[in-house]
Amino acid sequence: MTDTFDSNLEKFQPLYELVRRVDFFIGQALQRDEAKTYPNFSATETLEEYQNPFLLNLAAALQLTEFELDVIALAIAPELDSSYGEVYAHLQKDSLSEHPTIDLALKLLCDTAGDRLEKRSAFASGSPLIVQQIIQLLPPLNRVKPSLISHFVVLDQQLIRLLLQQPGLDNRLQNSCVLEQPIPATSTSPLQQKLCKFAAAHQQENQPLRLYLKGKYSAIQLDTAAAIASSLQQSFLGVNLKSFLTATEQNLSLIPILLREAWFQNAILFVEQADLLWQSDHQCFYEKFVAAIARHQGTVIFAGTKPWQPSPTENLDIITIPLDPPNNDQRLTTWQTSLAQNAIKLDNFQLQQLSQRYVLTPAQINNAVAIAQKTFQWQQLSVSNPDIFQELCSAARLQSGHSLITLAKKIEPQYSWDDVVLPSEILAQLQGICKEAEYRYVVHEQWGFADKLSLGKGLNVLFAGSPGTGKTMTAEAIANHLQLDLYKIDLSQIISKYIGETEKNLSKIFTAAADSNAILLFDEADALFGKRSEVQDAHDRYANIEVGFLLQQMEEYEGITILTTNLRSNMDPAFERRLRFIVEFPKPDVGDRQRIWQQIFPQDAPVAQNIDWDFLAKQFELTGANIKNVALTAAFYAADNKTEITMSAIIFALKREYQKMGQILRDKDLGKYIDVTPE
Repeated sequence: MTDTFDSNLEKFQPLYELVRRVDFFIGQALQRDEAKTYPNFSATETLEEYQNPFLLNLAAALQLTEFELDVIALAIAPELDSSYGEVYAHLQKDSLSEHPTIDLALKLLCDTAGDRLEKRSAFASGSPLIVQQIIQLLPPLNRVKPSLISHFVVLDQQLIRLLLQQPGLDNRLQNSCVLEQPIPATSTSPLQQKLCKFAAAHQQENQPLRLYLKGKYSAIQLDTAAAIASSLQQSFLGVNLKSFLTATEQNLSLIPILLREAWFQNAILFVEQADLLWQSDHQCFYEKFVAAIARHQGTVIFAGTKPWQPSPTENLDIITIPLDPPNNDQRLTTWQTSLAQNAIKLDNFQLQQLSQRYVLTPAQINNAVAIAQKTFQWQQLSVSNPDIFQELCSAARLQSGHSLITLAKKIEPQYSWDDVVLPSEILAQLQGICKEAEYRYVVHEQWGFADKLSLGKGLNVLFAGSPGTGKTMTAEAIANHLQLDLYKIDLSQIISKYIGETEKNLSKIFTAAADSNAILLFDEADALFGKRSEVQDAHDRYANIEVGFLLQQMEEYEGITILTTNLRSNMDPAFERRLRFIVEFPKPDVGDRQRIWQQIFPQDAPVAQNIDWDFLAKQFELTGANIKNVALTAAFYAADNKTEITMSAIIFALKREYQKMGQILRDKDLGKYIDVTPE
């Protein structure tokens, strides 16, 4: 039968020679069967040696017997030529039985009844073929309680693909794992170089290695694991533990499949989000996963944020490696080198801002520079263009972590300081926040203030004021000025009535935010804050624990966090003392309202020349948000009537806004403009 194969496919020849053994056994069986002859099979076929490299490695690793290899040959034959299925069906006297049963395998491969009884052990639950899921034993559909030997022997689909030299990850792992060939790192840190040598020594001695990379920055953990894989000349099999946990809820057999895949692909195993292992609801998974890891002889690297928490029965010999991000000086050096290689020049302040604002790995910095340069090439701009700094900031934001997007709303900043209308002393206070963000490295690191602060390095801010006074707009202006991403978290949505759940929700947010290089805007803080002095029961006391936990996380977060509240009076002074800035947003006075009215309409909007800005500012005590709503309603009214935006349109919009606020706009409030009110 193997004569039907394409002889030009040289890479498959070893596999075809493997199947010649099947020809020999089937030929013997058919010569004994007078019902039908298959001339393609010859009982005189010589036994060929197994030449498939993958199968040879598999046999050596699992210590497979010649009989077990012959079982694999029987099982794969129908995958190479459908004629084998026809023969199996004939020999089993069932036209639908195109896979061999255990009974057929024993009859084909064993000469005596005693030999058949002995070889049944190859199909027992503890045998290598079953434990490693090399084969599946499928019961016949037409029997209620089928015997073991009536089960069909079906080769695992991933094993078939690998025997046929078809690359790729096992389909069962596609939704939770990624298989990559790591690109050799252009630069590695001294710690990474040390770990690579350590891993190489274990590999040379055929010793398993299990590392735990502890740190807040997932990109650094990933870079380190990839550097180790590259240095060992191995593939990289990354596991998203959250997704893998979901997949294994109904199928714990995926655990040995995962470890088997790491061996099949000659890959190190990288398990991110390892903190999930220690959650109480994952205890069963943890025990089985750790047991499987303990049997695995390859390199396994875990990554998480908490200290490793071994169970009393664990025997993994985990080595914890604390991973800190590159410090500012290291990042600055990488930026300088990468920019120089691409002929991009920045002034010292811009260089310092890039290294200070964006905590990135060397690989991420190099990627950011490459992206910015290619963007300028596409736009046909020179890298000497002053906008290159903005483009580098945008590219750096792309390299930052984005897992926070699943827990918070990302806001694209639309406003700048030109749009913010506030008293000059408030503006000065707000711009002081930006100055502190810009010079944190100078003060904290160069001047040594970081050594005086065990916590409190985070820049945490409270914005207090009535709704519509510009708190969110100002947060956008700060993000725009500093070229940082802005994420809005609604505290009212993450607070739980169940004790401990609020802290879990907050912990998830700050863990996801660790490598985001973003500003965190916690809206509706009134939902959480209350006067500590008014504690009346256990729930009140626990609410204060939640507040304390939030403030602690804000202090530890090395970025900017902003709380907004409509009622500062609800906040305990003890909590206020832990905040770096507290900014009161007043309702706009007459002068501020006039500036808001005049700025709210875009330059392209057809605004009539005779708008009475002074009257609007003095007569209607509105917030900036109210004025924005009025302007928008007036614009749509004018567009519908195909006119300019006139006082008539604005008066119409004012009436609608007052109705929305549940107030009545009286005739006397309109003064001399009562007659221009549209119907």
